[in-house]
Amino acid sequence: MGILNLGRHLWLPIAAIATMGADCGPVGTSGQQERFEFWYVDQSTNTFETEVPLVPIVSPGVHLALRAMQHPSGGCNREMLTFSQVRSTNPEVATFELADDQAIAMTTNAVGTAELELLDSAGNTVDSIAIEVAAIAAFDRPTGHVGLMAGGSYRLELHTIDALGRTVGGGPGRIHQTVTRAVTAKQDDSFDGATFSLENPAVGNSTLTVTADTARTTLAIRTVDASAVTAINLGTDSFSPRYSPTEQSEYLYTIASTSSGPVYGARCSWQIDDPSVQLVDNGASYDLGTQAASSAQFKLTEPGRFDVVCAIGTARLTVTLQR
Repeated sequence: MGILNLGRHLWLPIAAIATMGADCGPVGTSGQQERFEFWYVDQSTNTFETEVPLVPIVSPGVHLALRAMQHPSGGCNREMLTFSQVRSTNPEVATFELADDQAIAMTTNAVGTAELELLDSAGNTVDSIAIEVAAIAAFDRPTGHVGLMAGGSYRLELHTIDALGRTVGGGPGRIHQTVTRAVTAKQDDSFDGATFSLENPAVGNSTLTVTADTARTTLAIRTVDASAVTAINLGTDSFSPRYSPTEQSEYLYTIASTSSGPVYGARCSWQIDDPSVQLVDNGASYDLGTQAASSAQFKLTEPGRFDVVCAIGTARLTVTLQR
């Protein structure tokens, strides 16, 4: 049975982890005695998750597997440590069981904290790590609304959090979503959340509702076409226009808006009169976790000032480029 799907990060096979340990490279999350490091394990592929080795706050009702490997410190010729037993300091909160292949099965039962202890053959504690169990209280994106251009493919990433705003792991199958009308949503679970691919082929209003245990968030989606765009503005702050002398290029970010606010996926149709100005890149924003700012790069092959016009529907924005 596959325990985790953490496809957003890099997976390495067991052989690669063993090599990393032999090279004395830092990997994993250290135990309290800093002798061992811990990972979650995907039992379907028997591989390790290394980008986010451990989410120490887990929700009740989770069944997952861990592995522990000696911490690569003190040089490559260090004394090898082993453990042959595992123990929970609070079985009411979480229980642990050691398999023949040294995988550690964990089951979370109730809110609280339990330490996973690694024991040697004499029953001495070799290392330990605290696992806190907390209820999923919300998502890291609150209920809101968003405008999308019709025909695009958009990305929305949500993470589960506890009442204190800390990331909580729940595993796949914990998050559920429903969507109405114009939009379809494909869900890809991770251990601490989910990523949604939103497809909206038609103009209209729809709603995406996401739940996990008692947590709930709703995204009201308005899908429009170019005719609904009423204004185009340049980005500000980190999205302000920028000229690169080494590349002889001007970088612009534009934000298209309807009467209801900014809209994602609104790509400019650029009007360029001077042939010395070359449009190198013209992108649109499809990640709902970032600002709705579309990007463009212009190569200025000659010195001077040049006007370019962004057109979306009947809306226009004239920008003066300068080299």
